[in-house]
Amino acid sequence: KKIPSIKRFPGKYPLSDKKIIKTTNKTFFVPVLPSKPASKKLSIIIPAYNHANHLKTMLESLLSQKYDRKQAEIIVVDDGSTDNTESTVKKLVKQHKELKYIKQKNSGPGAARNTGTKAACGEILGFLDSDIVVPGGFIDNVIKYFKKYPKTDVLEGAVICPDKGPFPLFTHITQNTSGGRYITCNIFYKRELFHKIGGFDERFNMANREDTDLAFSAITADAKFKFAPEIKVLHPPRKNSYKSLFKNAKFGFFEPLLFKKHPSLFFKKLFWREEWFFPIYYLGYYTLPVFLVLYFVSGFSFWLFAGIFLYASSFAVTLFSLLRKKKFEFKPFLQAFFLMLFIPYLRLFRIITGFFRFRNIH
Repeated sequence: KKIPSIKRFPGKYPLSDKKIIKTTNKTFFVPVLPSKPASKKLSIIIPAYNHANHLKTMLESLLSQKYDRKQAEIIVVDDGSTDNTESTVKKLVKQHKELKYIKQKNSGPGAARNTGTKAACGEILGFLDSDIVVPGGFIDNVIKYFKKYPKTDVLEGAVICPDKGPFPLFTHITQNTSGGRYITCNIFYKRELFHKIGGFDERFNMANREDTDLAFSAITADAKFKFAPEIKVLHPPRKNSYKSLFKNAKFGFFEPLLFKKHPSLFFKKLFWREEWFFPIYYLGYYTLPVFLVLYFVSGFSFWLFAGIFLYASSFAVTLFSLLRKKKFEFKPFLQAFFLMLFIPYLRLFRIITGFFRFRNIH
């Protein structure tokens, strides 16, 4: 099927320019993305924000590979880093002509990737993260894959955690071993498709749901997706603190925007693959206030016990999910125990604020 045509939309929009995509059952807005003519096969775009040490390791794993330098380029977009990212990359730029460096004010990873695509010359736009490690032959394998399967519009590669654990409690682990997660630490879009669907929606100004939104836009445009486990990257576990729970709660802000843009795909392609405890998590935490109201109104003790039981079940399941493949340490466990008493309600608050923020989005 042909990708739906895109027309200019004159209405107000938070970006400098805009387009509107119309399909048989969907209308949504996207930014206009000017680009250079394609003169290479592959452009790899890496947003970076205060990850200088990880970025150096990542770039060295890319630049040390054997591939045709005329066929591929690497673009690092510094999203307003305050560490030594700039000096680190510029040293490598002097040694490698295929490496480009762009710096912009802090605008979020989606905006940084859009900036990179404007400078890209590749027929294929690849998106990697700054904290991964790329095995040998990676670039050459990507180019060969698209030559072998030219009708592929979007290619998902595997994301592997190189360590088996157990890990510290607040460790962040990213994996994609079967596809359908659309993670931008290893994904490739045909240039034509990417620009026709308008690139990343920069209203997702944190590292959350901007990758899913782009993939959903591609699905709406009838793009052909492929998952290739052999096109893999290594994503080492990243040690976090209890503050990561607050950060994850803040991500709820963008759920209403994703739902408004893709209501059908939001449930069909998103929640079905969430963790198994997801329904229990929301059922217990968010029905407790309802049961308490019913108890105080009716005086029937069943509502009180039912609410407490569901809440306790949700609490236990949440702690279990946090502890899976993790080391048991008393202090982090105690932190998680008390934080999980109210973190779900902080997430609910962020979802509600996101609903009002994006309530007029078409």
